[in-house]
Amino acid sequence: MKTLKQIKKELKLHTADIRKVDIFKCVEHQEYGRNSNKDLASFKGMADYIKTDFDGKLFQMPTVMDISKEVGEECYEVLDGNNRIQAIKDICLAEKESSFKLQVRVLPLQDLIERAELFVRLNDKAKPVSPRQKFKAYVVAKREKWLELVDTVRQFDLSIQALDGLGTGLPTFKGVTALLNAKGLRYSPKLNEWEYFEDKDVLPEVLSLITRPYQKGWNLDHRNKALEDVVMRGGTGFMVTAKEEHYRVDEDDMWDKLSKISPYALVDDLQENRAMKINQKHTGIKLGLEKENGLTRYFIRLCNKGKRGNERLRKSYKLRA
Repeated sequence: MKTLKQIKKELKLHTADIRKVDIFKCVEHQEYGRNSNKDLASFKGMADYIKTDFDGKLFQMPTVMDISKEVGEECYEVLDGNNRIQAIKDICLAEKESSFKLQVRVLPLQDLIERAELFVRLNDKAKPVSPRQKFKAYVVAKREKWLELVDTVRQFDLSIQALDGLGTGLPTFKGVTALLNAKGLRYSPKLNEWEYFEDKDVLPEVLSLITRPYQKGWNLDHRNKALEDVVMRGGTGFMVTAKEEHYRVDEDDMWDKLSKISPYALVDDLQENRAMKINQKHTGIKLGLEKENGLTRYFIRLCNKGKRGNERLRKSYKLRA
């Protein structure tokens, strides 16, 4: 908690300028903006609203950062309010206007890392930033664990849609939350921040588990299927359980067993097992969702298949529907 004195000091140091700027000189950052060229959005609804119900007294002022010195010409990066700015641009273009002065809140230039972090903080308060947008912003902001995650994925010749888009020719992760969990990152609503748990960081092991069986004889569609959310979560639960139990996973055995299961059949099986509950309090991994128990259990059962005694992963509980 900040004291009144600290709040006054913050305001004195960081109060922004309020001035009119040409919205056609306002741009989003192409990597982490809400409507970057990798996840385009339609502004028609906002434009229609402005044309029919616009009230200047209620119009929320956008927030931009003056990046003119950085790019060598007058330019402002939009941190908050891009939908409003873009909608007005569209109205202007329809009327063949190429300039429009709008009153905005202008922040002084900060480096890219600080801008990316500020983008998330500003937008998450009003309308939650999507996991993909946060992921891109934190990579640009060079957060250590996010860069480690990306580097590990690259080492396995995989791509992440949030960063690379589609059409890379490589197996691609469509989501990012399961990747973050495999990296040992858990979001804390109390702290409003991600926490890192080293003992839950099993990303290399999980990627090896779910990619190695499908490297030969399987097409790109099958390899993409093996990267789906339920597979990642189940693999993460299994690897964390093994780590907690000091159990050495026989990778060759798991690769052999998985290679005999089509990725499509694997996803179907996991979806079916997802709703199952283990008839014990302890499930081997706590991901915060009861539905994850069945995913973890599926991989444990697969591991234990054909094994006896100490060869088995001990958390082997009966299932009930």
